Amino acid sequence: MQTRLESVVEAIANIGTGMIVSFILGMLVYPLFGFDVSPGQNLWIVIIFTIVSFARSYAWRRWFNGRLVQRLAK
Repeated sequence: MQTRLESVVEAIANIGTGMIVSFILGMLVYPLFGFDVSPGQNLWIVIIFTIVSFARSYAWRRWFNGRLVQRLAK
């Protein structure tokens, strides 16, 4: 079982790499759909989605770990 801190560290590593990939993809994909996005605007879009992704990832990790603890306690 992971501690809360270990869950945070894992989520940061996972989402940090996703943030880099999202920034690069955003600069390549947005123009294909007709969106003229500056690197600064793209960075803010990535930051917003990263915050939401972090919260989602952390919440799911804690929920699944909680279920595991309940099963092991039975």
